[in-house]
Amino acid sequence: MPPYQVQPCDAAHAQGIANANMRAFNQDPHWRLVWPKTLTIEEIIDGNANRLPKQLSNSRETTRHEMAVDTETGEVVGYARWEFLHCPGSEALWKEAQTKEPTEEEAMEYEKSFKLHTDEEGRTKYVNREITSSYGKILHNETQKVVGGRPFLELDHLGTLPSHGRRGVGGMLLDRGVAQANALGLPIFVMAYPHGTGLYTKHGFKLMSTVTLDYSKYSDIGPQTVSFFVKEPTS
Repeated sequence: MPPYQVQPCDAAHAQGIANANMRAFNQDPHWRLVWPKTLTIEEIIDGNANRLPKQLSNSRETTRHEMAVDTETGEVVGYARWEFLHCPGSEALWKEAQTKEPTEEEAMEYEKSFKLHTDEEGRTKYVNREITSSYGKILHNETQKVVGGRPFLELDHLGTLPSHGRRGVGGMLLDRGVAQANALGLPIFVMAYPHGTGLYTKHGFKLMSTVTLDYSKYSDIGPQTVSFFVKEPTS
């Protein structure tokens, strides 16, 4: 098994992060439904890589990013995005996972690239809005029920390059956030899709609720159950 290492990341790693993320998500047929069938995974990766530099530098006060790297090849094999919810002063927390502030010139370049790959409202191009809007509201409402106004460290995203799956990459990235949450006395919240529920259960997360999404209007692939987990801090 290749030696892996968790490292900070920034806009320079956008292509590698996009490759790992989009290929991870592409394994889920429900996720694939929101994209046109004619759009290749390579095109989806390219669009994401061009949006990421701006997204990585946005919300620096509350958002943290880390990647897992194969130290033999330098390939990005995993990525985690965390967000402090309802945590005043979060800009001073977990600084090593905070992306660097872009220069004015870099910010302009990131914005230009972002606009080329989003619509007039700043949304990802080509995505089926009917699907994402209707299900997005359901998931948002359930999240609010679980989180409320309580301070949390949210695991907003976790993805592993499929060719490096089941080798502990996701667990390494998850452990980093768990350690930070424990040190800060914060619970962790995560909304998980079926492929990730086993990882969170293994790491001691408690299942709070589930929501089942009906895709019969769009496909015959069947429903999808989304799980909402919380892990309380330990000393």
